[in-house]
Amino acid sequence: MRGAQRVGEEDASARNVQQDVSDAMRTEVGTVHAEFGDPNQDAMGVARRKGSYVVWGVFDGHGENGEACAQYARDCILGALVDDLDALHDHPDVPQMLRSAFDRAEKELDELHSGATASHSGSTALVAVLASLACAHPESDSQRSQRLFIANTGDAQAVLVCAGVRARADQASAVAARVLCARHHLANLAELERVHALGKALLEGEYMVDPDDTNNVISVTRALGNRDMKRCGLIHTPDITEFRLDEDDCAERLLVLASDGLWNAHGSVSSEQIVQVVLRARDSDSSALPEPARALDAIWALAKGSTDDCTVIVAETDSR
Repeated sequence: MRGAQRVGEEDASARNVQQDVSDAMRTEVGTVHAEFGDPNQDAMGVARRKGSYVVWGVFDGHGENGEACAQYARDCILGALVDDLDALHDHPDVPQMLRSAFDRAEKELDELHSGATASHSGSTALVAVLASLACAHPESDSQRSQRLFIANTGDAQAVLVCAGVRARADQASAVAARVLCARHHLANLAELERVHALGKALLEGEYMVDPDDTNNVISVTRALGNRDMKRCGLIHTPDITEFRLDEDDCAERLLVLASDGLWNAHGSVSSEQIVQVVLRARDSDSSALPEPARALDAIWALAKGSTDDCTVIVAETDSR
């Protein structure tokens, strides 16, 4: 990746990312995998070019080769995005870049893992791109615009914790959470209807089952890899959303990206619970949102003892 600084799972402490962006991240093996001595199948990473963009990713592998699939998806997607963002500078088509990066990861996973066992392995992928882009309209008051792009395939989730209202900066304001993407599983009605309409998978509770191999089951409706489940309606296509951060009324924001090890912990963790623990993590004499590392510690407590592998990234998207 030309010129961009990249951090993977090996460096998970809080760090400065741009002049005005910092983040913190953590991943840990779930209690079930730990009990059997199995590895953490989650992976995470961040790549950035100071003053231009930051890319964060959370990847949750599954199947016998899930660990390798998650790490490969991370390296492939983050690498492709950095190359494209560096090449196109001020006017990148970020949604198309995201689609191409996911397509590339899918193709390369399929080519790399050609064995029967690997065809039952794969990874989810949640990627966020924060970019400072040149404004398309010359009459704009600002020459640049802060954009946040979210691409998701699988059951991870992104939440934006927002606080403050610029128009009323002298008054206290509520803190709220905005869910930025849908989770792709059978509890998602749109995904259930899509898979059911194809009529190619057996649906048993929360699982899609391959009718030609009933040992081949999966709990997500979108994922990279899992070649054999593609014939049953599993797809790798991400949902992509774009947010203009300079056009909302938030004075402060914290972006939370997490694998299902958080959201499914102890039954369910909601975005409202994220807000509650983040507020409790504030300094007693301050109304400002906590720093990412402190917010991460508070959020992580919600996942303590999670049976599934868990990964959480917390990042600022605004200047302090």
